[in-house]
Amino acid sequence: MIAIQNLKFRYGKQAWLFDDLNTKFEMGKIYGLLGRNGAGKTTLLKLISGLRYAHQGRVEVAGYDSRRRLPDMLQKIFMVPEQFRLPGMKAVEYANLYGCFYQKFDFDGFAGLMEEFELDIQEKLTEMSYGKKKKFLISFGLATNAEVLLLDEPTNGLDIPAKMKFRKIMAKSLTNNRLVVISTHQVKDIEGLIDHVKFIDKGRIILDKSLDELADKLVFTTVSDLTGQELYSQKIFGGWQVILPASGQSSSMVDLEILFTAAIAKDSKLLNFLNSKN
Repeated sequence: MIAIQNLKFRYGKQAWLFDDLNTKFEMGKIYGLLGRNGAGKTTLLKLISGLRYAHQGRVEVAGYDSRRRLPDMLQKIFMVPEQFRLPGMKAVEYANLYGCFYQKFDFDGFAGLMEEFELDIQEKLTEMSYGKKKKFLISFGLATNAEVLLLDEPTNGLDIPAKMKFRKIMAKSLTNNRLVVISTHQVKDIEGLIDHVKFIDKGRIILDKSLDELADKLVFTTVSDLTGQELYSQKIFGGWQVILPASGQSSSMVDLEILFTAAIAKDSKLLNFLNSKN
């Protein structure tokens, strides 16, 4: 589990990016950490992995203080960053060299994921395209069998078929002993994959709900005319995309893109509804 308590962090003398942030991530779930560019998603992942230090507060990963980066913690966590550099060696050499740092590293599983992503395990990493490098790191990260897997903008650089494979592979990877956090602003890329969302905006978690809970409370549909009952509406050709209170209606698929747009709207009726005690 990841537990964040009373977290304060800022860059230099800028305003606080996180000011008394409290949240947690539980095992056995795939979280979508969603927000606009600059909202604090990448920084939060770096604080979790111990690559940044909080000014105040505490970040725990599997019970360990993340900023200490103890070996016992590091073998339980793997992060695929958005920006990275890889050494001038073959993929198989990288796996043999760095896999030993993870007690549960599965080389056969790594080779299988590389094949599923249509990558050559003998190819030199520095000669791969950005998209191939990203697929390699995802394959290696999954093969570590680390309890906590952090993915920062994992679909950047992937074409449409590769994004479909990514969703398929990630869906198969979840177990009760693993926690996955996917940080992205490309909301459509992870629809149907995650089971819990945390929307982050201006350094705050503004929405923290499971997809099941959202599907029970909200209806996503299109209508020709507005009635005034809408929690959010967006004009489209021939009508409106709307979010309505479920009010006993059958549940609908959660549209993450319109949900996020509604959540960050000024004086959001959606957030007021979801956060009300009624």
